[in-house]
Amino acid sequence: MTNRKILKFGALLLAVSMMPVSAYADDASWYMEGTGEITKANESVNTNPWNQASIAVGGANGTVELVTVWGGVIANLDAPLYKLSDGYSDKIIEKDGVWGVERNVTAVVFDGSEDWEVYKQAGYQNSNTIIFTCTAAEDYAIQNGISTHFDVVLDSEQKNRVYDGISFGREQGTILMRFMKVRGVNSAESLKSYLKGQYDVGNPVTLLYPAVETTFVPFDDEVQDKLKNTEVMGYRDSGSLRFGQDDIELSTEIFINENTGNDDIDRFLCGVSDIRILNADEDEKYFIEGIYPTEDGVTVEAESLSGEVYSGTLYYNEQDFLTSQLTELALKGEDDTEIRLRINLYEVKVPSSTVNGFTYDETGMTEDCIKSAALVLPEYICIAENMKTPFYAENSLIYDNSTEVEIAGSVDENGAYLTVTAGELEETVEIITPAESRERINIMFLGDSLINQDYYTEAVAELFEDDSIKLSFIGTRGSGDEKHEGRGGWSAYDYCNSSSKYGYSNPFLNDGEFDFEYYMYTNDFDGVDIIVLNLGINDLNLLEHNGHDEIIGYFNEIIDSIHDYDENIKVLVNIPTLTYNSEENEAYRYDRLAFAQTLYDSLGGKEDEGIILVPLYLSVDPRMSYKYTEPVIDEFNQDYGMLVTDATHPSIAGYRQMAEMTYSYIKLAAAMK
Repeated sequence: MTNRKILKFGALLLAVSMMPVSAYADDASWYMEGTGEITKANESVNTNPWNQASIAVGGANGTVELVTVWGGVIANLDAPLYKLSDGYSDKIIEKDGVWGVERNVTAVVFDGSEDWEVYKQAGYQNSNTIIFTCTAAEDYAIQNGISTHFDVVLDSEQKNRVYDGISFGREQGTILMRFMKVRGVNSAESLKSYLKGQYDVGNPVTLLYPAVETTFVPFDDEVQDKLKNTEVMGYRDSGSLRFGQDDIELSTEIFINENTGNDDIDRFLCGVSDIRILNADEDEKYFIEGIYPTEDGVTVEAESLSGEVYSGTLYYNEQDFLTSQLTELALKGEDDTEIRLRINLYEVKVPSSTVNGFTYDETGMTEDCIKSAALVLPEYICIAENMKTPFYAENSLIYDNSTEVEIAGSVDENGAYLTVTAGELEETVEIITPAESRERINIMFLGDSLINQDYYTEAVAELFEDDSIKLSFIGTRGSGDEKHEGRGGWSAYDYCNSSSKYGYSNPFLNDGEFDFEYYMYTNDFDGVDIIVLNLGINDLNLLEHNGHDEIIGYFNEIIDSIHDYDENIKVLVNIPTLTYNSEENEAYRYDRLAFAQTLYDSLGGKEDEGIILVPLYLSVDPRMSYKYTEPVIDEFNQDYGMLVTDATHPSIAGYRQMAEMTYSYIKLAAAMK
């Protein structure tokens, strides 16, 4: 009898191995989840009623086949399986011995029967579009989602939008749908007719968004009986389901435990990728006390062992919970300490009700989270004769948002110095002046959008117009004579790995590697004397590839390839500029300052090897050198303060400041030839 069972089991394994089974599992802790990938009819334009998108789903034919050691079991689905994020995905799971579908996504199908009317709120009107409102079909909290016919936007974007779009309304329990006037949908009746027509032809306007509460829909009794005494090994589906272990782990570099044993708080905290505790007592300990969801948002509360309470809220109408970019949440209390959480909201699921009462032993933060204030400064600053070199000392202070930074100059028998102080912190920077030289220099600017926008290279060229050094710019990009190799959105990772990105091709990639010699020969360039490398900002934002060690590795790969071509080339490595100085941007400023320190530690002191660090982050006025615009004043906004439109790319004045510092370091590189 035993041998017959072995033979039967072995025969099944052979058959299973020949089927398109997606995966196997060692135990019942696994799950299968849906998908929500959008495919636009025309990828070159936004989703709109005439550029409809399809949403990939799991179980598209209404069934899924679970593969067991005894054969396949067909399970009927009450609806397709959708996915919006790691936190919000419909899943096939086993729960307390019962198999079924865990629903985390709400699907709303519009058929024209809704109570649509023209939306008349003044702040939402413009001459390009018409906007409608109806009662929301289901409860909602998080206001992000995906739609077959519209871009889904937050209310803040919908308010001034001049394109088609769908959003949840400022008034709770409403949905807004905006049409460009060229669409011909100009009344509530014509909108209802359009929606009914789409529904009748089997192409209804559909909106998916995170469910307020998770529901569990068991499979029928026949399926339960077939699965009760066997092991599920995998699945098959005509759609594209994903299979994985439902293991939720917290980072042990951030928290003292991998999990708390409470799935609700673990499902939220698993998205925390970094915690920085500022202005803290180094002997204090901190922990997450609870998660408090409300109608408007979700509040996170932390405590110290001494009893101080810190809290911060992520608001549903302000945050994109479906993006994989990092979001910062600042937890504040009555003292000066701030606990700043960096969260990947794509991984997060907000609990449907309050989960609290946790202790340090459960949700404690590690000592590494406590950050001490420091000044991030170079050993020297280069200032060419008769040249103004900007130096904003406040840009050097990391992990401190309140202390004033002061700067003073001094000269003694050993040279000239700048002394930077911030509270009890003090650092001295030597001032050096490069020797004059008369040369014609071939120079290349290589990097990201700060080069791609042309303003930087144009400003450098202008500074050298009447100089003893004559510059010749080489490159394949640039609208004028100041050619360069700048590509918007590119990182060092991209230059070393990507053949193309954001519409730009990579002329340096050869057999999957950065090859500077290949680039020079294929473009018929004779040679280059100085390369200005401006990268790092996009690397720090590149999830899965934003560790400092990896980024420095790609910097070295680029520099090594340049020196393999010609060891005499001087590489000026720009330390990335900071963001506009505001509380909202503090996390990004600290990210870049921490990376600046890594650059000093990794590439500093290598002038003899042809590597010169340029402290470009100290050159841009942190407040006045960015782009401002006047705010839109309406019944919802009476703040007349100027708004910064771009916190990363400086204004023309900011590019000029970058060029002024770069000028002095080009002179330094020329003097070292």
